[in-house]
Amino acid sequence: TYVDVAEEVWGRRFGGRIVNCAQLVELIMTCILYMVLCGDLMVGSFPHSAITFNYWVAFSCLLMVPCAFLTSLRHVSIISLWNTVTHVIINI
Repeated sequence: TYVDVAEEVWGRRFGGRIVNCAQLVELIMTCILYMVLCGDLMVGSFPHSAITFNYWVAFSCLLMVPCAFLTSLRHVSIISLWNTVTHVIINI
């Protein structure tokens, strides 16, 4: 695993922590990217709207805040299922 490799390179004390920090930063950056992408897609979907890009990004962030408090992987998988179904419908 990544942790095993990191522990061999940086030692047992710091290896796992370095991998954990790297993964956390990557996940946060991915979340930020998705919010920016959502704002860009909404501006492209409603080009003549009075709502600017910054407001679309803020609105999408507000909609995603409850997801930060999910504690069950079952709920995450249900949201993921409906996300997939929606993508299939849109692509068809």
